[in-house]
Amino acid sequence: MDHSQVKERHHKRDQLDRIPDACPDLTAARDLANEFSTIARERRGHDLTAWMTRALDHGPPPVQGASPPSFKRLGTPP
Repeated sequence: MDHSQVKERHHKRDQLDRIPDACPDLTAARDLANEFSTIARERRGHDLTAWMTRALDHGPPPVQGASPPSFKRLGTPP
């Protein structure tokens, strides 16, 4: 990789690093996705209900409206 390619790669990384400041909803969605991935990878199903509650209460609007009907029937607080 030559110097110009390295410079371009760093420029792109800098642009990506600025996205969270410009779009808090995207940051929240990323954080929720990372947390869900950890729960799934570590097979911590017992943490899923609490994660779903956080996602619905504090996630970006499209996530907040994505509650499956069965979630409310599980006795999870709104």
